[in-house]
Amino acid sequence: MAIRHDDLPSQADWSTMLSMAEQLVKSGLLPATIKTAQAAVVIIQKGRELGIAPMAAINGIGVINGKPVCGAELMLALLYRDHGDEAVRVIRSDPDACEITYHRRGWSKPERFAFTIDDAKRAGLAGTATWTKYPAAMLRARCISAVARMAFPDSIGGMYTPEELGAAVTVAPDGDLVMAPDVSRVREIRPATQVTIDHETGEVIDGDPVTASEAVEAATPDDGQARLDMDEEDDDVEAEWVRAILDAESPERLAQIANALKESGMSSPALKDAYRRKRLAFGSTN
Repeated sequence: MAIRHDDLPSQADWSTMLSMAEQLVKSGLLPATIKTAQAAVVIIQKGRELGIAPMAAINGIGVINGKPVCGAELMLALLYRDHGDEAVRVIRSDPDACEITYHRRGWSKPERFAFTIDDAKRAGLAGTATWTKYPAAMLRARCISAVARMAFPDSIGGMYTPEELGAAVTVAPDGDLVMAPDVSRVREIRPATQVTIDHETGEVIDGDPVTASEAVEAATPDDGQARLDMDEEDDDVEAEWVRAILDAESPERLAQIANALKESGMSSPALKDAYRRKRLAFGSTN
């Protein structure tokens, strides 16, 4: 998609965007994948080109291997905005197939497109845990993104869904696909042996050192309300975290993993059990 001249920010606009991005990154409230102001500005600018407000872009657009990605729900929103309420209609959505009609402004009649579970199997997609658990949602996302690129490329600006570019995904409560927490980052945690847990909120904060087991207990609350429902997570992702816990070479490493899990919001009985077993292996009873 060619960028119009008026899509390019002025120097003043660019300075404002960078200043805003710096404050947003400092807030700690951005998605975990956005770690620098420069990354935030790239996403804000992509949103600007597509007519998406800054915070909507920050929350809806990501980058994988240098390519912009977004959920099928945001793609739909862009199509409806540009081509009206008849742009896309989902006429079938079940575990076997998704079928939609689509219609650009100026077309005399709508066209149809379908993506089936057999199509997914032929493409080697249907074997993952997320596809097994949520076939209807996965088929719907594939169907929508395929139609968006085929008939509405000017509306989506070259974006894909995360799953199409190989990212691990899960299905959010609203049915949209979102990127699963990045398990690999647990291997990149910087050493930080001093952590303090607020036992009222479960928050990991800076301050006096506590034991790894305390960090673990706070990071895995026992109230049954996991901050990320592991039933909606790919089993492979949970297994990777469990392996990281069991491979921890010291109590300090356990505390570091606890920090990472706290930041990601993940919790499950399997994770908590792995922590307890590793704590006992280190001879800790507190």
